[in-house]
Amino acid sequence: MAWFPDEQWCAKAGGIIDQEFFDFDAQSDRLVGHDQDYLQLSDGRFHGRFVSCFLGAHASLHIEYANQALSQSIGGASGCYSLGVVLGASEPFRANGVEIDTGAIFVVPPQSAFHLFSPKHASILACVVDKAALDARLACAPQILEWLDALGTDLACLRAPLLAERLRQDAYSALHASGPDAVVDPQPEWIGRALIDSFSAGLMLEWGSGISMIGQEVHPRFARFMTARTTLDHAIQSETPIHMVSDGIEMSKRSLQYAFSRELSVGVSSYALRARLHAVRRTLADPKGNPGSIGDLAAQQGFWSWSHFSKQYRQLFGERPSETKARATA
Repeated sequence: MAWFPDEQWCAKAGGIIDQEFFDFDAQSDRLVGHDQDYLQLSDGRFHGRFVSCFLGAHASLHIEYANQALSQSIGGASGCYSLGVVLGASEPFRANGVEIDTGAIFVVPPQSAFHLFSPKHASILACVVDKAALDARLACAPQILEWLDALGTDLACLRAPLLAERLRQDAYSALHASGPDAVVDPQPEWIGRALIDSFSAGLMLEWGSGISMIGQEVHPRFARFMTARTTLDHAIQSETPIHMVSDGIEMSKRSLQYAFSRELSVGVSSYALRARLHAVRRTLADPKGNPGSIGDLAAQQGFWSWSHFSKQYRQLFGERPSETKARATA
């Protein structure tokens, strides 16, 4: 299924916004109402695309592609559920440590917070629906409503191949019904309500038979990883030696290495290097945050050799530090 046409959607395509990005921080700001922070894990110049389709007051679709592997920290929107399905990926996404492939859906309650690993050359769909509107459609299914309410702010992952495919197909139809090639003038409110109706119907039809839970409460293994990652982030900021991190969290160096490799596909040292390079990059990319020389900014993150720093920076981001700084001040 061709989610992304060869050419970008026409600017006159109703409520569709189609943008191409070469900056992952800029792309992370595109999901309206959500708080997102990205860290690039794989090497090379970032290239992404983000398509949003706004369907009245109660629903919107957001399709994201990225050519690089990303670690994403995401905060859910206020008053809305976000329903996520994979469109295409060479390996599974991971939502709070749970593998998400094309046969799964992850449900993000209002104001929740979760971590998402997205692999290279992957695309994903988020269908954002108004909580009150979805609750109204599910009023005749109190068991499902009780389950949704019981989530609180916890992410839920479901194994639901038919429902996931239904959501993909409905999203594809909604995009084309809202696009410049629609045979009639787009009616966003109608399309949005139809999208919510279809998802609600599919959820009720498959509840108890075609759906199984593959993750709701955070697995202790993933919780330990997040504790280790938070501790490592603080160690990087305070220039604490990395080898002391495992001692501080009572986790063996081998277990720590395995946790990072499993959740992010990079080792501890590789993650720490990337985190430090991101800190330099974000300072360089901020027009008000880079008063010193690039060498001084790099040294603040522990890079004392200019040649090594420049090589590592270009390897990860696909550009020289001076190019990042020049773009910010242009």
